[in-house]
Amino acid sequence: MKKTIVTIAAASFLMFSPLVTENIAEASTTIVYTNQVSPLQGTYKVSAQAPLRRSATTGAAVIVNAPVGATLTATDQITLNNVHWTKVRFNGHHSWTQTSNLSKVEVAQTSNSSALQNHVAKYKFNTTSPIRRGATTSYASVATVASGTVVTSEYKITINGVEWKRVIANGRSGWVEASKLSTYTAPAAQTSVSNKMTAMSGTFKTLHNTNLRRGATTAYAVITTVPAGATVTATDQITINGETWYRVKYGSHHAWLLSSLVSQVTTQQASAPAANSSKIVDVGLSLLGTPYRFGGTTTAGFDCSGFTQYVYKQAGKSITRSTGTQYAESTPTSNPQPGDLVFFANTYKAGISHVGIYIGNNKMVHSGGSKAEIIDLKSNPYWSKHIHSYRSIK
Repeated sequence: MKKTIVTIAAASFLMFSPLVTENIAEASTTIVYTNQVSPLQGTYKVSAQAPLRRSATTGAAVIVNAPVGATLTATDQITLNNVHWTKVRFNGHHSWTQTSNLSKVEVAQTSNSSALQNHVAKYKFNTTSPIRRGATTSYASVATVASGTVVTSEYKITINGVEWKRVIANGRSGWVEASKLSTYTAPAAQTSVSNKMTAMSGTFKTLHNTNLRRGATTAYAVITTVPAGATVTATDQITINGETWYRVKYGSHHAWLLSSLVSQVTTQQASAPAANSSKIVDVGLSLLGTPYRFGGTTTAGFDCSGFTQYVYKQAGKSITRSTGTQYAESTPTSNPQPGDLVFFANTYKAGISHVGIYIGNNKMVHSGGSKAEIIDLKSNPYWSKHIHSYRSIK
């Protein structure tokens, strides 16, 4: 076995698992690590007075002295400098003592028990369950692991007909009954999905806030979340386990969503005539001086998106209610025309947060501050700083 030499010159030094945690009191000590911590199951009696220490070295503080004849439960073991140490549980303490201080209490091996075995595999928790310090329910819980968590097993053992596996979950090691686990199979690579795709085309609107994913199952990571009412363009489709998924384009993203979360925009809807741009401007200007009111959608008072929705409706075009959904249903333009929307970011909140109507000559009409008003987008220091983009409603 390869030996690793570690020289410690400090008065106190902390070494972390998987080797062992040690507090070294000597000014300069050379430690020869000949083993790693490994699990150990069994019951032991103290054959010579046994100091129980915080870690596997005589330099570590003594937690308690276990008297001769006391019964201890072993959980782990390690060999350091050819000295064997056992980690034990005694009167609520988890601590280390030299193995030479102990004698094993032999228990008759039953036909429905087995020895500890190496066992490396991937599993998923079927239900939320504790992982324990040892392989019976009498051991204390180390942590509680949520249903669906994927873990890696290290060892397995059968005790009184019950199979247990030692697993690593969220950085913690512990024992869990095998019945709480199922074999984990990683989702198929995207290439296997692509082989079954068929091309399609169409324009769709999201019915709810919808996750766009890297692949066509919920096992794939979410790229972004699309707000309800957003327009997406489908390019491909596939059916997996009875569910149809669409590959769509949204902004700069190409991603997957479940087909049941969208509705198709009909040809009649898609070809509906655009609102007259001059009428949009005329309606907007006719509302100058209308009070600002948060959540307002009538001439008694408007907020920013309530204002734009009302103006567009009066001009013959229905658009969604919120700033975010208006942004999602519009398309960017580098050549804004009167009647287009102007969006602003990071005003009263992070991200897209305000909208107005472009009226030409670097000006807009909007509901903001205390009333509906005209703003010069070039000279106004606040709005020119927060302008995000110009977008058109088709």
